[in-house]
Amino acid sequence: MTGKAIRTEGMRKILDVRREDPEMEKELCMQMLSTCEDRYMEAFGRTYLGDSYHALGQIDHALTEYDRAYEMCVKAVRLGGQNWQDVEVFDDYLDITEVMVNTGHINEVKTLLHDLEEIAEQTDLNDRRLKICRIRIQIYQKTGEKDRLNEQLQKYYRIKKAISSEKNKIIISAINNRCRLEEERKQNRLLNEDNRKLVRESEIDELTGIYNRFGFKRRYDKLYRYALKNHYSYCVGIFDIDYFKQYNDSYGHLKGDDCLKCIARILRQTSDGDFCVARYGGDEFVFMAYDRAENEIRDFVCRLIENIQQENIRFEARPEADHVTISVGAVLQDTVSGMELTEMLEKADKVLYEVKQAGKNGYKICNLLSQKA
Repeated sequence: MTGKAIRTEGMRKILDVRREDPEMEKELCMQMLSTCEDRYMEAFGRTYLGDSYHALGQIDHALTEYDRAYEMCVKAVRLGGQNWQDVEVFDDYLDITEVMVNTGHINEVKTLLHDLEEIAEQTDLNDRRLKICRIRIQIYQKTGEKDRLNEQLQKYYRIKKAISSEKNKIIISAINNRCRLEEERKQNRLLNEDNRKLVRESEIDELTGIYNRFGFKRRYDKLYRYALKNHYSYCVGIFDIDYFKQYNDSYGHLKGDDCLKCIARILRQTSDGDFCVARYGGDEFVFMAYDRAENEIRDFVCRLIENIQQENIRFEARPEADHVTISVGAVLQDTVSGMELTEMLEKADKVLYEVKQAGKNGYKICNLLSQKA
């Protein structure tokens, strides 16, 4: 094994037995210190040798082997002074001072406490100050020094009060943070709701209450991706009101708005969720759906035309009829990658133009599927 591997193996063995077998930990540390060739291994060995002495001292004290307990504590103190600022080592030495107090070695404890107090002041930790104060109280109770005992009791109370105040501040801070977090979450929820409302409002045509051009485009983006993924066909249609300019000229724009609202209502009711419908602009309306057969599209268009005729929206100035009619153009094709809505609407608009050229008040569906049913 290399020197690094030997060092790593020795450290692993020490850590494996630590706290479980302090006697073995001591033996392994002494072996390491007798053979170590660098400062890192020496520091490691000294630290854990002190740790083993501390554990053995605690055991001996519990077994009322006070002389041996004191001997182990002295050895631990001699080895670990440079590591006292470490939290675990610091607490170990507080344990050692309690053993030494109980074994009657008061003077040695006072010397040790002096060093520990300096560290406690440097780290400015009240928990450490409180532990030292508790040990001094034990000392003065044993020595009968009432003035010093009273002084330490008062100090103990002040530190305890400071710790309680610190804890209260932490609790209050935590409560304030929690309240602030809840308020932020509430504001975020409201903001998200407002954003969703704005999106909904931006997608809906104010006059007719159905999708506008923007909402129709957003829906197309979702439906198109789904149709492409599942290899469904796609249908887009467009229609407008025949002679709508003359209707506005005859009845005025308010009546024209009423007509548009009536057409949108019939369109929504006729589609019944099977087709996505929208007002695209002016008197132009659009619809779309995926995975629809040509006969299903024809059935929808025919019902739409019939329902509008049955509504009998009066239009005395219209040539060849006395009520509002529509002309519809639609395309049905395979869903392919890169297929844009504008591209499909252009195709549907060309079909609509053919209907108008043939006399209006009709429909045409152009089936562009690669394999027609």
